[in-house]
Amino acid sequence: TDHDMKLYFPALVQMPLGTGNDLAGVLGWGRAVPNPNDRQKIIAKWIGDALDGTRSVRLFDVWGIFPKDGDMKLCQLESINTERPDRPKFSEPGASVPFLSLLYVSMGFEAFVASQFELNRKDGRLANFVEYAKQIGAGLLGARRGNVNLTGVKVETLDGVQFFPPPDKESDTSDEYISLGFMNINSYSGGNISAVDAALFDDGRMDVFRQRDWIANELRRGGKTPTVKVEGISVDVPDTLPGVFCQYDGEARYAFCPQGKEFGMDIRRVMVIPVVIGPALSSQEAFRTSCGWVEYENMDSLAGQNEGEIPADYIDECKSLCERHDW
Repeated sequence: TDHDMKLYFPALVQMPLGTGNDLAGVLGWGRAVPNPNDRQKIIAKWIGDALDGTRSVRLFDVWGIFPKDGDMKLCQLESINTERPDRPKFSEPGASVPFLSLLYVSMGFEAFVASQFELNRKDGRLANFVEYAKQIGAGLLGARRGNVNLTGVKVETLDGVQFFPPPDKESDTSDEYISLGFMNINSYSGGNISAVDAALFDDGRMDVFRQRDWIANELRRGGKTPTVKVEGISVDVPDTLPGVFCQYDGEARYAFCPQGKEFGMDIRRVMVIPVVIGPALSSQEAFRTSCGWVEYENMDSLAGQNEGEIPADYIDECKSLCERHDW
């Protein structure tokens, strides 16, 4: 009932039945569940762990996407003509969670790959990974590459600091980039991409990124992406672009303005929800809690009490933490 929901908001557990399963992987519930017909005992144990009332619960940031001025609309990719790959065909989008993101949001290359993948989804998880690889190649090297265009797109933090294009450049370099977005969890594309400074799902900040060369980044950093931690962003798409491919939590869409005008969106945290930590994280030395603490399970500060700390990135943050905890 509504009354029960108000008093006892249910904690989230994800059974990893999809392809990437980034959320389940980050929360310690695994990247895949075996075929129930073959591994009934394993499935039963997984469900038993999920229903175990003694499991740890953490708070989890949820981000809201707010279109500006009501001019932004969404559609989804329907097909691409091999003879005219620069003119994709779109259709009305299917149902999805409306403008809420738990995992990540991106515009450009990864969103275009996700859009193509949705047209060619397979039955098996391994076959889907193979299909993803095919679409990555097509998006990077083929004639379809022209569908990825971020020229003129601007991104600022909610307090007005420019993030994209990079403010340290003398001219607009947005046309040199293939993707931008943010991570709320430290896992993207089935765990193949993560942040250099790990993205934390309970710190009240998103980890924004921009990427110029996907292949070079993979070779140089092994899937580790440099990010900047901010409390929210404002995105503006110019009227010189027909629209942009975007995706949130794997839902691939194409954003545009029917009147051909500039459009945009603000993204900021709108709520926190409880999530259940799975058994795969129990053996890790440290993890972030909902209060900003990093807890070290195998290091005792006092008898029976785990050692912990609260990281601070700058002096004002350190002061506010001391005031909050009366230190």
